[in-house]
Amino acid sequence: MSRSRVDVHLFGRGNVGSSLLSILAVRHDAIAFRDGVDVRLVGVSGRDETFFDPAGLSFSSFREGPRRTTSIDSIVDDLAKLESPVLVDCTAAGTMDAAYVSALRRGISVVTANKAPLSSAPDRYDAIFAAAREGKSRIFYETTVGADLPVLAPIADRIRSGDTIRLIEGSLSGTLGYLADAISRGENLAAAVAEARHLGYTEPDPSEDLSGRDVARKALILAREIGVHATLEDIELEPFVPATTLAAAREVGLEQALADAAPLFAARTERLRKEGRLIRYLAQVQPKSQTPIRVGPVVVDVAHPAAQLRGTEALVALHSDRAGDVTIVVRGPGAGGSATASGVLADVLRCAR
Repeated sequence: MSRSRVDVHLFGRGNVGSSLLSILAVRHDAIAFRDGVDVRLVGVSGRDETFFDPAGLSFSSFREGPRRTTSIDSIVDDLAKLESPVLVDCTAAGTMDAAYVSALRRGISVVTANKAPLSSAPDRYDAIFAAAREGKSRIFYETTVGADLPVLAPIADRIRSGDTIRLIEGSLSGTLGYLADAISRGENLAAAVAEARHLGYTEPDPSEDLSGRDVARKALILAREIGVHATLEDIELEPFVPATTLAAAREVGLEQALADAAPLFAARTERLRKEGRLIRYLAQVQPKSQTPIRVGPVVVDVAHPAAQLRGTEALVALHSDRAGDVTIVVRGPGAGGSATASGVLADVLRCAR
């Protein structure tokens, strides 16, 4: 088998970036044999340091490599000299779109798990894809929505084939999915959040998860895939817990605010259980609706695909003209650095095709 190569420069050494390097350290040879792709690490950038060697760095001990400037322009210049460069973004930085534009214009592929650039203002979003066209390069961002779930590619395939997506429903947060499942089984709200935090499912401040803003970004990326022209400000967003609870958390602390709200959650959950219904936190994208993008708690019956989710599972359900009454469902792991890193690696391998 002939072998192709990709030269990866990784931005971000957090949970996802570190998991990606760990996977490659173990699986590099198997990937080369099975897929015919030699994934070579040439650079790693953190917040205040960059390691770069065009001859290649070790996945496990890249810090032994040469240190270089962290200037984006300098990094792009170095990558552009390589045969098959790929810029991989595993950060959460809102300013990485400038790096994408610079790289894509130079013919450098981009793989990103970072939602911020693809949910940014329309002019910044459009500039990314204009740069890809100009440089005849490619950008892959499957993991911005569903970790390693194949969500964006099937949507793009259906649209290219002439199908029309009428509705997308998604349980897009493993964290909020875990909380919704726990509460539907009778667990106390405050206890469920504390346990999710202990398990590492939440942000350091769980209020970030409870606000629903992360899901809103994912919903906007989905909406843009099917031609909805919108911004984050256009989304009808309702937090997982009432806004009054989040406001109270700033005064009395999140733990106390959740404890105060828990009895109302428990009473509502019990009432819905008796009716054969439960609550799931969903993003809904409906292009022809007056409000095309909604994100918030939704009461569903037990037959709804999201009602079957357990733990941190995520789900996307597609309703299209061609599928008719059949709902196309993609379901699987929705949280964790390893799952997202696996999806990033899959996108990196696509760059070699």
